[in-house]
Amino acid sequence: MDQAMARRTGGGLIIPEQIMRTGACLLQNFILDQVRQAGGPVFEMSQDAGIKMLVQILKNITQDLDNNKEMQRLIVSVKDKVCTVAVFFQVANQLISEGITWSRVAALFYFASKLVLQALHSGMPEQIASIMHWTLDFLRERLLEWIQEQGGWDGLVNKYNDKFKWLTVAMTIGTCAFFLIRRLANLG
Repeated sequence: MDQAMARRTGGGLIIPEQIMRTGACLLQNFILDQVRQAGGPVFEMSQDAGIKMLVQILKNITQDLDNNKEMQRLIVSVKDKVCTVAVFFQVANQLISEGITWSRVAALFYFASKLVLQALHSGMPEQIASIMHWTLDFLRERLLEWIQEQGGWDGLVNKYNDKFKWLTVAMTIGTCAFFLIRRLANLG
């Protein structure tokens, strides 16, 4: 494999195909989670711990986008039009117009999930596959090289996981304490 196909970062080979496979799985699971949270049907999601962690990180990053006026304006601008690949790419390009960051990659996934929800609510589920393809095409054409330079999806974990690690630790301790107290109460 030549250097054009894979870059050496962090001691490992980050292969574009791996980034795209993980990106596709992450996109699907993030969208399924957003659909479930919106009261839609519950679908089986990946049980892969890495994908689950990436979905949780994206959710944490995007949790405030429901209140972001600019993001909501972009979503409404698409809602008023027939969503085509050209319209999708126009909005996606606006999302990264000031540079690529993990927050903007997360915003792209959020945007795609909102389009999927609109398609479901509008009775046009056939658009879902198109939205997924457009998102992955944009990821491949505009974001892949940047993600590769960051060390692949591990770069997202490395940047944000420490911020959420203590929250996870606190939740785990709280859950353990709850079950311990409950168990002790049942013994008495």
